[in-house]
Amino acid sequence: MKTLVFLFFLPWLAVAQQPRTITVQSIDMSTNSRPYEVVPMSAFVSASELRVPARARKEFEKANESLSKDDLDQALRRLKKAVSLYPDYASAYNNMGVVYARLGEPAPEREALQRAVGLNDHFALAYLNVGRMEIAAGDFPDSVTALHKALALDAGNATTLILLAYAELEQGQSEEAIAISRKAHALPKPHAFAHRVAARAFVHEKQISQAVSELQVSLDEEPTGPRADAVRTELKVLKTALH
Repeated sequence: MKTLVFLFFLPWLAVAQQPRTITVQSIDMSTNSRPYEVVPMSAFVSASELRVPARARKEFEKANESLSKDDLDQALRRLKKAVSLYPDYASAYNNMGVVYARLGEPAPEREALQRAVGLNDHFALAYLNVGRMEIAAGDFPDSVTALHKALALDAGNATTLILLAYAELEQGQSEEAIAISRKAHALPKPHAFAHRVAARAFVHEKQISQAVSELQVSLDEEPTGPRADAVRTELKVLKTALH
């Protein structure tokens, strides 16, 4: 499945400690950690899409081919054609929202993703993208609502869990963020980013030794690359605070 990149950042976090203040860098949720997701050509989303006319499906497939080549303008044209041929094409609206996100056009992105979930209220991936969009907009309550819907439909999605943990953290729900991060980490593949979110929650709770432990696990799971470098910097700050 072709995935698209959407960047957003956690704000600087400062937590008062006695007698010091701890300030750690923002977390970059970058390309390999939390990309937007498109519906692939082979996916089965809902029974209604069995009724998609052949011409509309062909436009959808051509749009995905354009996405694989990073030709966003052509992909958008094809997706618009697909929904003109079949107005109830939820998958096409989801992918259209992803294209608009990549183009940096939040208003049509929101319209497309809301159309997708309006047409199919069991569309987990679209709810995930709505949650991601709301995080980017700084609307954490609406993000939590959308991500809980996505999680109810696809309980084993690590991306949903990690984004939900972050959104809960941003609302000051540290204990909830820690619990959700642990659910993400319990999934089969390592999810280093979940430990970074949990570490921030432990900093909020002023449990610095626990935060250090979470960051060390993150580093063990992802020992190289820019995110690993950021974790090392953060570990240095927190370890200094313990002494």
